[in-house]
Amino acid sequence: MGLPKGHYLLGYDENGHCPKFKEAQCSIYEYRPKTCLQYDCRVYPATGIFPGDKKSQIYKKARQWSFDLSSSNDIKAFKAVQKASNFIIKYRELFPKTFFPINAPQQAALAIRIHMEFMHIDTDEIEKRLKHW
Repeated sequence: MGLPKGHYLLGYDENGHCPKFKEAQCSIYEYRPKTCLQYDCRVYPATGIFPGDKKSQIYKKARQWSFDLSSSNDIKAFKAVQKASNFIIKYRELFPKTFFPINAPQQAALAIRIHMEFMHIDTDEIEKRLKHW
């Protein structure tokens, strides 16, 4: 399925969770692996940054996610993540070449990490300033 030998992608249960995550804990490891703690394919639909291979399992699964934005804080945070994503992609030349994330997972993760900076920012004003910079 396009994965290196010895690697596989776990499916999801009916709630979209790892099937090995039982009773609020990992049923395989005493302590969840760092990858499980750090990686969540929902970063793709949250940021709008998807892996390039549209045939990959992760791309297909990530495209199925949607979010219940039931509170004004949820909506505000989601919009901030989207603003951060757009900024990262649109202004990639402003980032040091050795710093800029080179692939979709890294770009999406960066947008999640910096989205708080976009919670109270008018991105139109930022773009005006950058054009005059």
